[in-house]
Amino acid sequence: MLVFPQLTTGASALYPVVRKSVTRTVANSLGDGSAVVYADPDTGSREWELRASGLTLEEWTAIEALFQTASGRIATFTFLDPAGNLLLRSEEFGEPEWDNGALVHLTTGINDPLGTTRATQVVNAGSAIGAVVQTLTVPGNFRYVLSVWAKATSGSISHYRRRRRGQARRRISL
Repeated sequence: MLVFPQLTTGASALYPVVRKSVTRTVANSLGDGSAVVYADPDTGSREWELRASGLTLEEWTAIEALFQTASGRIATFTFLDPAGNLLLRSEEFGEPEWDNGALVHLTTGINDPLGTTRATQVVNAGSAIGAVVQTLTVPGNFRYVLSVWAKATSGSISHYRRRRRGQARRRISL
């Protein structure tokens, strides 16, 4: 899998990063002079403008190697959006993108620290470990940041990071 390299600092790009969403609007002029206008959802794309100044020789060499391997713009490669969330539906644990344990019960619409009701109560009704899981197809050697706001009357949560060559667990007391 060809992937745009991560910088030695762990960042995906040097800031400022400019990200544009490009969409197409279709307009139909009707015989009576009126118009029907709608967005075409199947033609959207994203563009990024990245600054390449201040790179180390190692970083520049990695980007150049990707360019050569991808034959410039001919081959495709994976670019992890440096300003995006890699988790899909990250505030909606009940959606199909999440693989939850059979005895994990979710209650949505809970008050959150931002004053909205986007939090979800997660209860493990079983005696075994329950999990809320999303699998990402991303390079295992990259550095990632994960944040979660968790609250409990007692206990802890564990964050697992798994990859082909093992896993890491971090227990967080609440």
